[in-house]
Order: sequence, then C-alpha cells, then structure tokens
Amino acid sequence: SSIMSWSLEEGLLTSRLSLKDVPEQPQQMAPLLQRMTLNLVSGAYLETLALPLVQQLTPALELDEAPMAAFLDWFEDFVEDGVDSVESTDEERQYYLLLLGLTYLRVFLQVNWTGPLIQPPLLFANYSREDVLEDLERDGEEAYTLVQHPQYLSAASTLLVQLIDSLPAIRTATIWASRCAFTHQRILSGPSETLRSSIESSAQKALFAFSVDEHRTLVASLHLEASNVSHFYRNVQHSRGEALKAQEVSGLTVSLSGAMGKRTKFQQFDLAQLVLLAKSQAPSSDATSAVPTTVDNPVKDAPARDHIQFTEALPDSEGNLTVLDQCIIMALCLDVRNRNPRSGLTTEEMMVYVKRILKNANNWMVHSFALLLQSRLEFVKYKTMDKASIQTQVLVDQYNSDLEKEYDVSVRMQYLHLLAFPPQHELKRELGTMWLKLGSAASALRLFEQLQMWENVIDCYVVQERHKKAEELLREQLAVSPSPKLYTLLGDLTKNTEHYETAWTLSKGRFSYAKRRLGQVAMEASKMEEAMVHYQDALRVNPQYGSAWFRLGCCALITDEYTLAQRAFTRCVQLFPDDGEAWNNLASVYMKVGKKQEAFKSFKEALKQKNTNWKIWENFVGLAMNLGEYFDVLMAMDNILELRDKHVDLVILKALITGVGKKFTTGNQTPLLAKSLDDFLKKVTTKVSNNPELWSLYAYYWTLLGDPQQAALYRQKQCRSLQVSGWESTLPLLSKLVDACEALTEAHLILNNEKNKYSAQLYINSVIKKALDSFEETPEVARLQDMVKKLA
Repeated sequence: SSIMSWSLEEGLLTSRLSLKDVPEQPQQMAPLLQRMTLNLVSGAYLETLALPLVQQLTPALELDEAPMAAFLDWFEDFVEDGVDSVESTDEERQYYLLLLGLTYLRVFLQVNWTGPLIQPPLLFANYSREDVLEDLERDGEEAYTLVQHPQYLSAASTLLVQLIDSLPAIRTATIWASRCAFTHQRILSGPSETLRSSIESSAQKALFAFSVDEHRTLVASLHLEASNVSHFYRNVQHSRGEALKAQEVSGLTVSLSGAMGKRTKFQQFDLAQLVLLAKSQAPSSDATSAVPTTVDNPVKDAPARDHIQFTEALPDSEGNLTVLDQCIIMALCLDVRNRNPRSGLTTEEMMVYVKRILKNANNWMVHSFALLLQSRLEFVKYKTMDKASIQTQVLVDQYNSDLEKEYDVSVRMQYLHLLAFPPQHELKRELGTMWLKLGSAASALRLFEQLQMWENVIDCYVVQERHKKAEELLREQLAVSPSPKLYTLLGDLTKNTEHYETAWTLSKGRFSYAKRRLGQVAMEASKMEEAMVHYQDALRVNPQYGSAWFRLGCCALITDEYTLAQRAFTRCVQLFPDDGEAWNNLASVYMKVGKKQEAFKSFKEALKQKNTNWKIWENFVGLAMNLGEYFDVLMAMDNILELRDKHVDLVILKALITGVGKKFTTGNQTPLLAKSLDDFLKKVTTKVSNNPELWSLYAYYWTLLGDPQQAALYRQKQCRSLQVSGWESTLPLLSKLVDACEALTEAHLILNNEKNKYSAQLYINSVIKKALDSFEETPEVARLQDMVKKLA
C-alpha cells in the first residue's frame, strides 16, 4: 500500500485536508514524511525548513563564480542524491521531494501573496538577489524587482517542474508543476511563451490522468485552474469553455433572473432587479469562517443598500454554496467582462455574481477576491470610488494584520490556486492607481516609489506636469543600477530612440519591449521596412504580444509583403480572436492574394461587431442557405471549419452541393461559384481526411456536375476511409463499407472504363477476402459478390 494515501495527496490539492487526516502511527507513514505533511497542513513551513535533512539539502556553495542556472542544475542533482542517502523506499524519496518542493512554494506564496509576513532562512546564500532574479527571467520578461525571497521559487521550480520525471509515483505531480509554473508567470512583467507551454502541457496531462467519476472535485478544480490560466493569457474562448466545464463537473447550477425588490434605502416601490440564482449539487458543508472586513460607504446617507431587498424569498439567491462553486462563480464573473464591452450594463451583471458570493462567508481567500472584484466594479462609479479605494486598502493591510489567529496562513492558502487573486505588489499597484485617479498623486507617488514601480512613478510625475523631475529620477536610478527597463522608460519620456537601443544591447537581445518601442517609432515615421525588422526581433524573443503581431502585419501589408502580413494577422487573431481590426486586415490580405472566400469570411467577421462566436456563424450559415446566398454559405462554413476545429455541418454541405448542382444543370451555374465550392471541398477533405461522409459528398458533387471519373475517384476514397481498425469483424462497419462499395460500383458502371472497372473489381475482391473470416454467410458478402459480377 502507498505510504501516502490518495486521500492525503488529493487533500493537499483540493485544500480539504486537516490535521486529523494525517496518520498518527509511525508504521502507517514514515516519520519525516509525516512531519512534513503535518507542517504543510498547519502552515508551519519554517518547521520543515528547520528539519536536519532539509538543512543538509540546502548548503551554501563555495563556487561563487558558477552561474545561477548551473547552480540550479547542481541543486537538482544534490537533492536527489541527498534524499537517496536516507534509508527509505523509492516511493518515500519521491514524496520527500514533493513535500519539500511544496514547502518552498508555500513559503514563496505566503511572503508574496497571502501573508502574514515571515522571515524564512536564506537559500542559495552565495548568490545575489540579482542572480536569482536573472535566472527567473523568461523570454525577455523580467521578474518583479522587489519580489520577496525569489530563491524559494527557484528551489520550488527545480523540485516540482524540472524534477517532475523523477516523481512517477505521484499522480498529482503534473498539477503541482503547472501551479508552480503559473506562480512563476504571475511575477513576470509580461506573458512568457515558455511558461505558457509548460503550464498548459502539465495541466493537460493532469486532466487526462483523472476521471470525473472518481475525482469529481479535483477534475472541476483542474478545469477552473485552466480557465484562470486562459483568462490571464487573454484566451477568452478557452477560458469560458473551461469555466463551463468546471461548472458542469461540479454540478453547480447558475442562472440570471429577475425579481421584484428595492435597491436603495429611499425606494418606495418595488422594481425589477437582476439576481443570480445559484445552487450547489450537494448541500454545502463548508462552515462560515472569519473573513476580511467589508468596508461601509464613507459617504453619509449613501442611498444604495449592501444587498437588494427582495419582495419574496429566493432560496437560490441566498443559500450557501460550496467553496469550489463560489470559485467557479468568480470565474464566470470574469467571463462576463471578457465577453462584453466595458459599460454600465456589464458592471451591473458582474456585480450580481460578486454579491452572491459575499452573502456566504465560507473562506478567507474567496471572500477577499470577491471584495477585490467588488472594489474594481465600484471604482468605475463616482459615488462609490472612495469606498472602493478604502476596501482595497483593507485588503492590502490584511497581508500582515493582527488577526493572524482568526485566519492563519493555512486558512489563507486554501483555494489560492483556484482564484485569480493578485500578488501583493500587484494589489498595491492597483491601490496606487486608484489613488492617482482620485487625484491623490502625491500618495500614489510615494507608494510607487516604495514598490520601485518606476513606470507608475513616471505616470504620477506626468500627471503633476513634472517631466523634468521624472527624467532626473530615471537618470539617478540608472547611475545606481542600470537596467533595460529603466532605459526604455527614459526613452519613453525623452522620445530618444538611442535609449531603446541601449536597453536592447544591455539585455543581450532579451528585452523585447525595447524592440517593440523601436518598431513603433519607426512605424510612426513611415519607415515600414525598419519597423518590420524591429518587430520580428521582438517577436522572436517573445511571441505572446498580439499588438506587435498586428503592427508587423500592418507594415507588411503596406509594403506588399503579403505572406508575412498573412502570417502576422493570422497569429494576431489566434492570440486575440475578438480583434475586429485584425480580422478586417486579414481579409484585406486574403483579397490581395486572391483567396476570396477567406476574405469574405473575414469581412463578415469584422462586420459582425468583432464577433468570433462559432454559434453565430452556424446560425448565419442556415439563414444564408435558405436565402440561396451560396457565397455567404461558403464563407460561413469556412469560418466554422477554423473555429470549431475541423467541424463541418454535413446536412448544410449536402444542401449546398444540391443547390449548386441545380444551378449547373439549369445553365445558371457560374464558374466562380463552382470553383469556390470545389476549393472548399478540397480544403475540408484535406483537414478531415478520415470522414467517409465528406468523401461521399465530394463524389456527389462531381456526379451532379456530370464528371463520373472524378465521382468514381472520390467514391474510392470514401471506401478507403471506412476501412478503420476492426471493420472486418464489426457488422455495422462492414455494412457501411458495403454501401460505399455499391456506390463505387455504380460510379464505375456509369463511367464504363474497362481498366477502372477491373481496378474496382480487385478492390472489392480484397474486401470480400477479409470479410469472409467473420461474415461468410451474410447478405453483405453476397452483395459484394454481386458487385464483382456486375463489374466483370
């Protein structure tokens, strides 16, 4: 039996583990492993770091000149060798590595996300903070300068990500690898292609490893985490899809409805109010816990109520929910913002999701995130801006408040990975931005200077019209510690492109922002060829910036570089499918290279208010088919083919082919329409080459156009696509193949070419030979034998 039961392993993931769940008897669990697990559950991470074995694993190196990356490689080997030296089973050693990696990760999360503040022992003592930060850089994106104890993230990444192949006994290893990599991404200045690939790869492996029937809560959590990752990378459609999968797996029912009620204190009559009805599949066993302070509106006699007073009781608008379901509702709330324009209606719709969570105080972190979302939504309204900023200040202060006994780190850490809660420095940046917009530029300036967020400091000086002071500050900082970021900020402020070149050189070709700025300056000066070089340099370092792809595409389009323009705009719409301007420009490129149906599709995309929803395209294709607008049908089907991953509506396609065939037989057929349909059929059969119904429709198309030779060719392909694994021993599969062979025979009889008939005869004989083993005395075999006689 496993030395660490699955309930323990899953409990660490889903935050449902308590001290009583850890075995007390030493023979049930190795003592060191038991102690490390207890410390993880209770939040006593420093006690684990004080264990003798752990201290042996993190010695100071004497090789001061060794690069940080080389040291991490050494550390990886040392950890494995150090654990191997302990008398334990292979499975125990793997769990030691996992629990040590989790301890390092939790320490990093505590000092940078949840609090309360602790002072863990120094790791990698022989390496400077700058060395560690440089090692954490990915794809030219730097780690935040003042991130706390970055060594612990490096150590956690080594154990949980780089050593993942050394943990085959741990089923949840890929999940922790994904979580660790996403934590790494959250402290960088921008999206990293390398980390994104690592996160998505590990998350996909994790989803394949667990079934819904056995691990419903875990699978729902994994879908929710995938949604949050996609939200971070602005992949709106995938984020929504994963959130809905999490909702489906969890069994949560959510719907927007209306009910009569009073929204303000002075309202005399009931009016229709928007309300979110939500109900967990199983009754919530999550007890009410201590949660952050909710701030009252500082404006006296503020008319709005904290919660709408409904005329009738609505159980699903107030009943308690599981914490997991509350997290899912938070993701659905973010999806509302992703799918709608920034307007008052969007804010009101999001607010009902937040209010639904705030009615049940089940978890500290979930409640904190709900209060943060409420603050963001309230800040857009003049009457509640002060309240929003004060509430955000409370959330910042609770990081190291005196209420540790009410919600210690073990409580704070629960469900952190299921929420898009920002790290402390980003939360403080948000607070400073609020102050700046409220007119408190001096307070915001002091905060940003403490955080060393120099771009925000410059914004404060610009608001105060102190441009000279901003330049002096940057030059002072550059004299102390020159960095690519500071040089680019100086370039932004002085409009001197030499600073961008200096930043690019200083970063050894890794700081992509400098090249993006150089590209923008060249583009504004109408130097398109020069701009393209800069943007391509930037995108080679980090291809995650859709705006850079868009500008590259514009430059290529102006200079008639259509292949590059098509690649750039295609990449842009892949990153941001809701970018209507990119779709419009892509259509222009298609028109330039003669791909009219693709261009028509892209123009329709832009004209549909930048809508990239495949469901809308399906509705459109049905309407266009009814109206006989065959070009529109082709455009819509081509779009559906791309958006729904090789999906083809065969009913619509057959109706389209029939309609085109009628036009052809009545003399109304235009060559362009026939060619466009043929091009689409070639494209769809290239993408979906194993669908026999598609080959059948292609043959049907040539039959209507009066070309039996082409029809026979595609009937042959239809037959071959039906010969999937096991067809010779499965009667339904054989029946379909026999039907296709009959259509092939009829096509060759119409063609009446002796050579082709003989070839078809040989093929059908081969089918008979393989089918005789299982279906010798069946009508299907008899039909095949009759076909051979007809072709003889």
